[in-house]
Amino acid sequence: MLSVWFTCCAFWVCAHGSSPPLLLVLSLDGFWYKYRSLYRTPHIDRLATEGVQAEYLRNAYVTKTFPNHFTIATGLYEESHGIVGNAMFDPVLNDSFDESSRDPRWWDNGHSLPIWAANQLHGGRSGSMMWPGGDVAIHGVSAHYVQSYDPSLNFSDRVDRVVSWFLHPKEPANCVFFYYEEPDATGHEHGPMSPRAKLWDRIHLIVVSDHGMAPVTRVSALDEVLPPDSFRAYGTSPVWNILPAQGREHEVYAKLQEASARLHIRVYRSEEIPPEYHYRNNVRILPILAEAEPGWDLVISKKSERGNRTYGNHGYRPSLDWMHPLFVARGPALRKGQHVGPLASVHLYPLMGHLLGLPSWPSNGSLHAVRHMFQPAPSNLPLLLAAASVFLCTTVGLVALVVCGQPHSNSSQEDEEPLLLLSA
Repeated sequence: MLSVWFTCCAFWVCAHGSSPPLLLVLSLDGFWYKYRSLYRTPHIDRLATEGVQAEYLRNAYVTKTFPNHFTIATGLYEESHGIVGNAMFDPVLNDSFDESSRDPRWWDNGHSLPIWAANQLHGGRSGSMMWPGGDVAIHGVSAHYVQSYDPSLNFSDRVDRVVSWFLHPKEPANCVFFYYEEPDATGHEHGPMSPRAKLWDRIHLIVVSDHGMAPVTRVSALDEVLPPDSFRAYGTSPVWNILPAQGREHEVYAKLQEASARLHIRVYRSEEIPPEYHYRNNVRILPILAEAEPGWDLVISKKSERGNRTYGNHGYRPSLDWMHPLFVARGPALRKGQHVGPLASVHLYPLMGHLLGLPSWPSNGSLHAVRHMFQPAPSNLPLLLAAASVFLCTTVGLVALVVCGQPHSNSSQEDEEPLLLLSA
């Protein structure tokens, strides 16, 4: 039966190909989905024509860079993966996080498994080009190729390095996450879309963003109503996690609520945060949350913010149109020229896992939500019929060998015995 097993294996290899699936996820920071209609974006337009585009991506609250990049990579809302802001405080660790934090304690909560780590665990090679969290060991696993954030490395050099990872002669990557700070960067002659790279026909390319950008015209400050010794605030404008001083939680909450209309903010106790935010159940979400209304910045102190005025910001609730990022994807397993409705960013995780052929891992996403993006699966009937024919022929041959190789029956022996007696 070994011959049958080897034959079936050969058919399986021919059907699935010997090369692993390739995936490149490119994030263009702050790319609002409507930029495509406001500016020339020829490279993204080409992708959309040849693949799938969503009306927009529905990102996670808070709509900040680090949390949303980790949501894309893990398929988990921020309360579940634990990166609840670009800056935060953990009362259990009694420590603060900022964008330079690489300690796995912040990133690895035991059940978050980024796609690049899952790919490594199942025999692939992953790369991270400046992706938030991509240079941290999670579940004890690091990406095979890693480039930590370095703003001095220009886009063309980053592209060249990513392509070299895919085309490495001995240890090629099959999954790379690529972060870039600017929207719709210009193409590069040897980029992944270049025939020279020999990747375009094989690679699944997903272009996303973490958030959009809303115009800001006015600023309010927490210390307009709160004494500095009554609280500490963690996060960045326009959303702050507030830790009241011991015994002063009621005072802080009451003062913020009383001044909420004047400051143009919404104030919640952690248990009151709207359920659609998926932003309650984590120790890093502190007792009080304050968020500015769209069009407003919220700072700790106007005095400390002098000279740092911004005219655009993000972090507001995901339902706000200004916050919606883009989603465009193309590749051999995806439909061509397909438009779909709004897509939640947590669904990218099962999408990417399916494209890479990885086993499913628990997430807040659903493969069912993205199945309509895939090309119809080719029929396996010819393969099954061929395998069945080989199996049948081999089985018949083995049976024939067994029958022909058996000793003569008892009746034949009885016919021969009289001859032996006569010869005696």
